[in-house]
Amino acid sequence: MGTTHALSGAAAFLVAAPQVFPDAGPAEIAAGAAIAAGFALLPDVDHPAATITNRLPLGGLVARVVGAVSGGHRQGTHSLLAAGMLAALAFGLPAALPDDRAPYALAVLAYFGAVFGVGTLARAVGNRLRSVTTHGVALVVAAAVATEHLPATTVAVAAVGGYVMHLLGDALTSGGVPFLWPSKRRFGLALLTTGSATETVLRIGLVVGTAGFLWAVHLA
Repeated sequence: MGTTHALSGAAAFLVAAPQVFPDAGPAEIAAGAAIAAGFALLPDVDHPAATITNRLPLGGLVARVVGAVSGGHRQGTHSLLAAGMLAALAFGLPAALPDDRAPYALAVLAYFGAVFGVGTLARAVGNRLRSVTTHGVALVVAAAVATEHLPATTVAVAAVGGYVMHLLGDALTSGGVPFLWPSKRRFGLALLTTGSATETVLRIGLVVGTAGFLWAVHLA
């Protein structure tokens, strides 16, 4: 569900941005969508075959370590606790660090999200970008954060929003998610199965629906 998760993260940010950031320009909204898409992949860092671990250096090792700590796939990383920890990091960095260092720390988060988000979104619509392209775009996004042309709040909202959208997406599947981990209770609607035709329809719907929303709100 890698591309579906990335699309859901980007779509959620694009839909919410006009209300949350009414003064944001197209570049800020596009950067936020890319960051959200990347962070929408992050919960699956506990699985060695996931989209994000396949693109991480030493991804298999990272997945094994994270899986061991979090209890395996769709355990700790798919909980409200994990989302809360990310929120504390993303929103807390500006307050915890000196003013001259906070933008650089957030730039690292922005780079991480954008480098995974841009490539996965391209794949979702049938394109494959070269690594140099995805890293180049991510560097531009990170530079915008470091120079405070892209607000810290935009980065934090995009990162946390993308992560939460992944959890909500997995809650639609038959396996559900352990929102209250370490409790073993799982929550889900069992509306689709990973890799099924229903997921494909959902992915296409996200692309079409988001494009239609952008046209109606920003271009019409």
